[in-house]
Amino acid sequence: MKKIIFGIFIIILLVLVFIFLPIKKNDDSPNNFNSENDQNVLQNDDLNFEDKSKINGYIIKDYDGKIAVFDINDEEKPSKITTISVKDLPEADKNLLKEGIFAESKEVLNSILEDYCS
Repeated sequence: MKKIIFGIFIIILLVLVFIFLPIKKNDDSPNNFNSENDQNVLQNDDLNFEDKSKINGYIIKDYDGKIAVFDINDEEKPSKITTISVKDLPEADKNLLKEGIFAESKEVLNSILEDYCS
């Protein structure tokens, strides 16, 4: 009987140790975000590649007070200028558009532009 009670005690002790044992997260993982870096949009400044000509995508930026679309390989001249006025947008959106928002495909580009139209 003492062996059974001792065995149950050991099992309970092990369960408690594993429950309360602190587990260290691997903060180096690319999928971990902290509250300061949680963003659904990749900023233009995040594109620190040596050769952008190998990247496909678009940059959405403020251009003369309007939302404009630039090809990732030509940020000097917009490929499309919308009729959406930046001045009417919230301050956070103005800041995003000042830096530039990266869209990796036409689908993502259209989705972002639709968000600003509504």
